[in-house]
Formats: sequence, C-alpha cells, structure tokens
Amino acid sequence: MTDQQLLIHHRKVMIDEFFMQSILVKDICSKYHISRTTFYKWYNRYRSDGLSGLNNKIRSQGRQPNQISKNIEKLVLDYAYQNPSHGPMNIALNLSLIGLRVGKTAVYNALKRNHLNLRKDRFQRLQDGEKTIISKHQLDRQLAKKRSVKTKAPGYLIAMDTAYIGTLKGIGRIYQMTAIDTFSNYAWAKIYTSKSAKSACDFLLHIRNYAHRRIISRILTDNGLEFTTHHKSKKHRFEDLLAFYKIKHKYTKVKHPWTNGAVERLNQTYNQEFYQIAFRKKIYKSLQELQDDLDKFTDYYNFQRPNQGKRTKGNVPGKLFLLHKYSFN
Repeated sequence: MTDQQLLIHHRKVMIDEFFMQSILVKDICSKYHISRTTFYKWYNRYRSDGLSGLNNKIRSQGRQPNQISKNIEKLVLDYAYQNPSHGPMNIALNLSLIGLRVGKTAVYNALKRNHLNLRKDRFQRLQDGEKTIISKHQLDRQLAKKRSVKTKAPGYLIAMDTAYIGTLKGIGRIYQMTAIDTFSNYAWAKIYTSKSAKSACDFLLHIRNYAHRRIISRILTDNGLEFTTHHKSKKHRFEDLLAFYKIKHKYTKVKHPWTNGAVERLNQTYNQEFYQIAFRKKIYKSLQELQDDLDKFTDYYNFQRPNQGKRTKGNVPGKLFLLHKYSFN
C-alpha cells in the first residue's frame, strides 16, 4: 500500500467510525489528533465526491494579479533565448523598440519562473537547445564542482597561489602569495613586489614559521615560473627548498585553475573582504604598512571569522588546524 493509499484508508476509517458508532466530532478529533476544521474538510469531500474526495488535491501555483500574459512571457523568453547575454533591463529596452512595453521587474520575474534569471543558465539553455557538443575541457570543469580535494589532516596538503593585487604609488606592482590548508581552511598571506622563485621560497619559510609546529607534507601549486621550471634539468630554487624540507610538490592540471579552487576562493575572500575595503579607507605609503593590516585580517580570518567549509561547518579555521589530532605519516 502506497503512502497516498494509506492516508485515504485512515481518513475512510475515521469517517466510518463517526457514522457507525455515532461518536461526537470532538471525540473523533481527540482520538485522531486533528482539528474540527480538518475533520469537516474530509467529511464534506467524502459526502460530495466519495472515496476520490479523500485524495490530496494538487495545488496550482496561482497567478499574481499584475503578472504578464503568457503571450508576452513567450516573447520575453524567445528574446532571452536569442540574446542570452542581455539582462532584464536590456531585454525590456529592446522589446520597447518593437512596441512591447514591459518593465524590467516583470522581465526578471518571467525569467526566474523559467529558471533563466542567471546569465549562465540562459547560455546553458541555448547550448542545450542547439545540442552543442561540450568539450572535454568544459565537461571537466562541470565535474570539478562535484569533486572535493583529497586531504587527511592539517598540513597534509597546502594549496599555494600568487595573485596580482595592483600598483602602489612609489612602490610599483604588488603581488600576494596565498596559501590555505585544504583540510581546515587555515590561511597564510604575504605581499611581494615580484612574482619570482625568491618570493616563493620566502613564502614557504613564512608558512613553516607560522604553522604552529604542524608538519607540512605536500604543497599544491600551478605551473607558474615562481614555483617550477619547464627546463629539462628541473633545477629550481623553490623545488630545491621543498626537497630540503622533504615536502612533496603537487601540480594543478595545465589550464585548469579550478583544480586549485580552495586557494582561488581564498584570494577572492581577501579581495572582497580586505583589499576592496582597505584601499577605500586608507592610503598606504609603504609595503610594511599594508602587510601589517593584511596580517591583522589573516588573524581575524583564522581565529574569529566563521568559516562555512566542508569540515569547519561554521567554526573558525584555527580551531580545526590547531586542535585536530591525526597523524598522516
């Protein structure tokens, strides 16, 4: 018996009991833990429609009083299909040129009802409609969203990357080297004026000095020249330093930056929550001044800011990084 059939059976038993035993409605409601309103609803449906009246009715989604007509909605969707890069405002303006007056909010609501309010969804609909062949590169990127990096404990795998920050007056270009422990999301960051192997070596020492005695087992980087060489000799200062500390060097797949997604996401956090605010509030005259504020934010990120990572689950990264007891050696 299905769940729906079981519900109908119980409702029928309740109504039969009311008819056969002449029990008061309040006693029926008390016995079956329902309200009088609910009892009379099923009672009246049974009297008017018989056993079929005891089925759950499928509710319609309804319609808003100012919702655009289906014909206009079809025109909006057709335009969005042909021009997936256009947003609600652009769609509304272009439709007005052909005599169709519709507001940007109405356009947005029509797109949202059809799951097309995001640009990527409109492009996906265009791609699916034309049956475009997805390249192996695109397929790998889609599958990567469902995968998680394999890591066992704090220090097992540290992801590292270099991000261009901008230009400071009197200093020139500045870069940030960023690292994240892929198990706990614990972070390190330091600013440099060059994107070089010397900077990478200095940053590796910085990670070791502020790893709170955690053993670093593996480093994951891209194939940038600050981290490796494409020469056959494989002689590189950063590679030599890793070998000296017996740290394994792992590489991301070429032209697949999402395979180092943890540190890429951390770079985005630094940009949105630190640099975009700091550069609006203060004019930095020295690199050390900026580094001091960056260190304060990094401490805040590690020990005060709740993290929604897979393992942190709302806790701060520092708690998991320092307290987790596990040996991977």
